[in-house]
Amino acid sequence: FIAMISHELRTPMTSVKGGLDLALNGFPGEPSEPIRKLLNIAQRNSMRMLKLIDDVLDLQKLDLNTLRLHPVALDMDELLANLLEEHAGQADQAKVRLTVVSDKIGRQVHVDPNRVRQVVGNVISNAIKFSPEGAHVDLSVQLKPEALRLSVRDSGIGIPAKSEDRVFGRFHQIESDLTPTHGGSGLGMHIAKVLIERMGGAISYESVLGQGTVFHIDLPLAA
Repeated sequence: FIAMISHELRTPMTSVKGGLDLALNGFPGEPSEPIRKLLNIAQRNSMRMLKLIDDVLDLQKLDLNTLRLHPVALDMDELLANLLEEHAGQADQAKVRLTVVSDKIGRQVHVDPNRVRQVVGNVISNAIKFSPEGAHVDLSVQLKPEALRLSVRDSGIGIPAKSEDRVFGRFHQIESDLTPTHGGSGLGMHIAKVLIERMGGAISYESVLGQGTVFHIDLPLAA
């Protein structure tokens, strides 16, 4: 039932977001600063709603085993460039510096391009969201025996030890003073773990409370 309602909500929410995008950027002249702030708030919340709807729909497909993956050979350097471009706006708004700190790798991974962007994008978005102003979120790539390890390191709030066993659980939100402010469904990391494992990869993390977290995403090498 929830999945059916989510599907029905997605089309009108997409229209709402499209209208807000047009109001912000599609007309000559600039809206006044108070109006722009209100439009930005509405736009961010419409994006959160669409993300929640998509998460619920993905969760249903995973539960029913109807989610189809389409793995192809994907250039890792191209993936990193796309991720930087896609999250530049969020990083700028949060006043967080998003950078790739490793050299170009020149290798390909065997993954579903859309789904791997979804997974890594979710990790990057969380890293930005929970980092203080002026912080860095660093992406790096390391060659492993049968995989490329993509790491996302932040200097945010860290993950409490008591949450270690639940980070990838359904509806789990990391307990912190920031969680009520930033919100979220608690589905993103669970979906990320399932998707990565179904693509033949793995996801793990290391964290120090109050100092930051690094997520490691191992992606299978293309033949």
